[in-house]
Formats: sequence, C-alpha cells, structure tokens
Amino acid sequence: MRRRLDSETEMKLEPSLDDLNNRGSKGVELVICDGHKGIQELISRSFSGAAWAVLHVHLLCNLMKLIAKNITIFN
Repeated sequence: MRRRLDSETEMKLEPSLDDLNNRGSKGVELVICDGHKGIQELISRSFSGAAWAVLHVHLLCNLMKLIAKNITIFN
C-alpha cells in the first residue's frame, strides 16, 4: 500500500531517499535541508533515528520574512 504524501516536495523527494536506502545508505545521523513542508516526516521515515536541521541560509531567510511582517513603520 502506498503512503499518502503531504506535499509536492515530499512526492519529489521520496523516490530519491528510497534510492539512497536501496543503494545501501546506512547510519545516517543528520540530514540538513531547506525545511519544506513534509520533509521532516519523510526524513524520519527514510532514515530512522536521523536528526533533522534547516540549512542556516533558509533559517535566516524565514526569520527575515517573519521580522518583516512584524515591523511597524512610524511616520
């Protein structure tokens, strides 16, 4: 039975991660990625026990967007 995928990113990445596993990837401890929706769950399914982290540039970009939304400009 095929699992339901939560996002387009997950649909695109699952075959690649499955391929890595099929080619013998063992002992993956850390996956660094861009943090798209669904990717953390996909990583936990593909690489059981691996930690997950957002690449710093994406983390900073997301932080800047959040800050920009909350800034009030005084006239």
